[in-house]
Amino acid sequence: MIKAIIFDWYRVLVLGNWSSKLGAGIASKTNIDADFIVKTFKEGLYSEFCSGKISGEEFLEKFIPELKIDAQASDFKFVFNKKPDINQDFMSYIKTLSIPKYILSGNYKPVFENYKKEINLDFFDDIFTSYDLGMLKTNPEIWDSVLNKLPFSPEEIIFVDDQDKYLDVAKEKGLNIVKFNSTKQAIEEISNLLK
Repeated sequence: MIKAIIFDWYRVLVLGNWSSKLGAGIASKTNIDADFIVKTFKEGLYSEFCSGKISGEEFLEKFIPELKIDAQASDFKFVFNKKPDINQDFMSYIKTLSIPKYILSGNYKPVFENYKKEINLDFFDDIFTSYDLGMLKTNPEIWDSVLNKLPFSPEEIIFVDDQDKYLDVAKEKGLNIVKFNSTKQAIEEISNLLK
């Protein structure tokens, strides 16, 4: 019997990911290609920043020089306010669920803190982020940390994410998984598992 559900953040609860907003934001102020910016981020500081090993300020201090931009890192703090829109239809559905609801997100502290200032996430029972847990979602130990905080066994939990690399780790830990392809499809699959 399903007793709880855990949702990913990017491309599930929000429409898109932050790295594309980072690329577009810096590109809008420079003559650097947005795709190059995203590629440089993913291949470089993504892991350190997402797992909370470096702060937002440290990230910019290291990242901007990598792009060979003749500017101060502090000129780009605005990128932490560039965020994908909330998936309002999915959030509305989630609010109707009567079981405990959680978020497990590979996220960036200054970005997610800005979301929490703007939207009420109190209908979630708890929020787990990669930066608080100090590891990426591809690390199986992240599930050990999360499951130790919950009063449910893995087979009583659904995990909803859009990427196989994260779903595979959860499935290996014994959780039920729903791959998010669209809001309608995810709602149907979750509803079937809750029957």
